[in-house]
Amino acid sequence: MPSLQKVNNRFLTRIAVIENGSGFFQGIVDEPSQGSLPSYQFTNGRRILRTNPGVPVQSGMVIKTQGEAIFIVGNLGDDDTVFQSFRLFETTGRYQWQTRGKSIDPVTKLPQDTGLISHGLIWGAYEPSSQEVFDRQLHLNMETGNFITNANVQRDDIIDDKRVTRVDNVLGVKLAVLS
Repeated sequence: MPSLQKVNNRFLTRIAVIENGSGFFQGIVDEPSQGSLPSYQFTNGRRILRTNPGVPVQSGMVIKTQGEAIFIVGNLGDDDTVFQSFRLFETTGRYQWQTRGKSIDPVTKLPQDTGLISHGLIWGAYEPSSQEVFDRQLHLNMETGNFITNANVQRDDIIDDKRVTRVDNVLGVKLAVLS
């Protein structure tokens, strides 16, 4: 009896895990179709990773394909018996991540800011937003952008000199709004 599994194996490519795991596995990276993105949209198309059932891939991993493209793995949906699927977010680089240090003043017993604490470089995908935020008190236009990462960023953290104003957990990764 013919099996779809044997046909699937012909398209497998070797993928390396570079963060939140280790080793190699095989999978299929589906490219977005040519007509799926309008010409005015400049964000990277989302790709889909398909692996055989039981391959230990999970959301939050950072992987590298044979073509040297680096992706953050997110959840896509329920797995089926033929393959498991994941959403891939192509990274735009590594970014400096800092948080604000806090301590309790021994005299006043109030929280105080102790400065920025560096957490090193994190992988992320930065996508400038098409909308701008106008600060009425400062009379400034502030550019906003979306930042997708596997790091546990929080509101008021600093990523490459931009402040995190909102964080949502989406598809097993963090979606932060930077301004």
